[in-house]
Amino acid sequence: MEFKKQDILEKYLAGKELSEHECNWLEKIDWHPVDELDYCKDFAANLDSAMKSGSRKIKGLHEL
Repeated sequence: MEFKKQDILEKYLAGKELSEHECNWLEKIDWHPVDELDYCKDFAANLDSAMKSGSRKIKGLHEL
């Protein structure tokens, strides 16, 4: 299974289209090649900052 994942990941990174059979297999095992990619550092920093700041209540769209 790991070899098949590696082949599909390499194909995905090369920008090649995945076959219907490969897509069905991915759904069956609940995995996608994008799961193996690292997060962008900016995204991770923004996410971390948002998690630390917590949520806030707004009273209307004008507060956005």
